[in-house]
Amino acid sequence: MIIFDMLILHPRPPSCRDSVNAIVRHRLHLFKQGHLSVLYDAALLAPPPTTTTTPPAYDVAAQLAADEDNYHTAYARITQAMSVAKMTEEAQAICQKLYPPPTSYQSHHRPTRHHTPATLHVCKETLHRALIRLRKGTAAGPFGDLPDTLRAFALYQPPHSTTKPYFDRFASFLSLVINNQVPSSIVPHIAASHFMALHKDPADPAKLRPISIGSAI
Repeated sequence: MIIFDMLILHPRPPSCRDSVNAIVRHRLHLFKQGHLSVLYDAALLAPPPTTTTTPPAYDVAAQLAADEDNYHTAYARITQAMSVAKMTEEAQAICQKLYPPPTSYQSHHRPTRHHTPATLHVCKETLHRALIRLRKGTAAGPFGDLPDTLRAFALYQPPHSTTKPYFDRFASFLSLVINNQVPSSIVPHIAASHFMALHKDPADPAKLRPISIGSAI
């Protein structure tokens, strides 16, 4: 497993025209079938990655880790190839130009009946078990939302008491969030986006790749 990344994510040959996803799926199939020597020989013959552009392998490796909710590994893999840009005024202007301005849209079709989605219910028993089993000391996310803080609030129990006065409020709040029923006046205070940009080309600081991570709380 030490050389797993090299076997699966080595650069594709110049003569290959298959997509990166197709190549990775084929290599994973060979790996499952036990054809390790075939993968190893292909990795040794692979051309070295260029220094001016990001090899597609890094993108794939980071995406594979993110798909498994392993964001720490995904971040480490992608920043190995592309460093994080300082969010200066110049960098902000570059990123803003990458997005087109919002446009108004008018539909010429007849209005149809809107389907009301089913309400997602929060099972308090399941939520209580999940909070109890939540590991303490878990690292904060990009917004600094400490799971320990949320857990302590929901499970707070006053001294000499057998009740948890804040648990029902916590469950009700989660229900409002997951069902998109939070009042519009409150949304700006609990919704946020962690924004960053990566350098796509070390030789050209103007080539940036913006990344935004949204959060409900």
